[in-house]
Amino acid sequence: MSFSQFFSDNLILFLLFFASVIGIIIYEIKNKGSKGVVIDSAQCALKVNNGALLLDLRSFEEYKKGHIAGAKSISTEHFLETVNKLANNDKNREIIICDKDGYLCKNQAAILVANSYTNVFTLQYGVQGWIGDNLPVVS
Repeated sequence: MSFSQFFSDNLILFLLFFASVIGIIIYEIKNKGSKGVVIDSAQCALKVNNGALLLDLRSFEEYKKGHIAGAKSISTEHFLETVNKLANNDKNREIIICDKDGYLCKNQAAILVANSYTNVFTLQYGVQGWIGDNLPVVS
């Protein structure tokens, strides 16, 4: 059996394969480096202990109920201006962004990356992931 015959006999399989590959390539190109680096809870704890700025995007009510020690509650309104103040305009400062579940922080990380911040991280699975890893929160 030649390749051309195999290809024609399995055309749908080949089309699905190529569509999947193209989809993955487009997704990777679109998201490459634009939203910070995703880190897990252990990496986050290590960075915070070494002086990284940890920003919590949840509502202040959620923040008060329990947050990661050292986290600063920050609103998405006037986000960039507030980060500039907290980071003392240090574009090389390590900044970790967290939210409830890890989704909202990607957009805010993209804002920092677009504004020349070089060490932007997002907490994988957010505060829920932190708690799920049995790490402490403070009120």
